[in-house]
Amino acid sequence: MKKITAIICTLILIAVIPLSVSAKTILIGDVNNDGKVNAADARLVLRVSAGIDPPFGTIEIPDDSASTDEEVYHIGDTWRVAGQWELTITSVEETADRNEYSDKNPEAVYIVNYTYKNIGYVDQNGIMDGLYMTIDDTIVDSAGKMGYSYPGDISTYPEEVPVGAYIEAQACIGVDNDGSFKLYVTDYDGYGNEHNAVFEVEAE
Repeated sequence: MKKITAIICTLILIAVIPLSVSAKTILIGDVNNDGKVNAADARLVLRVSAGIDPPFGTIEIPDDSASTDEEVYHIGDTWRVAGQWELTITSVEETADRNEYSDKNPEAVYIVNYTYKNIGYVDQNGIMDGLYMTIDDTIVDSAGKMGYSYPGDISTYPEEVPVGAYIEAQACIGVDNDGSFKLYVTDYDGYGNEHNAVFEVEAE
């Protein structure tokens, strides 16, 4: 019994010792890549072992060229959540079009083009069939006033994207003060963990 207890203790110690590979720290046993080793990781392993869930394949460790540690992103920067998604705002253009049926009267309306790729997102609750990302939930204009999603003329909409696929989408936003604005993007990974990013968009 003492021998078994010693083995278990040794395994626990190994599981919580950070492993450094090419200057990147990996927490052994962190199956869901949330920075912690806990019961959630054990549950995932047991479900896969029992054949309830399919294995997710190999763990991908991003190199410096595939990710950025910036807290604030700009046009062309990629927000990458390892094993989940990549999101890039590719361009922004102002439009003179106005929706006559909208009760908003924006000073400026912008079409924001963005791309997102599913690099491993799987909804563990089975609600979503793929990765679905929007960028127009929280907008702050150049004067610090809240902007809003605007019913403008866009041609490509976000969709649920399966693992390995990507989509080019658009969002239309209105602001009461023209010029550069910020997009506060919040999304949840396949395990329900919240992730946040801020995009500073330099409008022409």
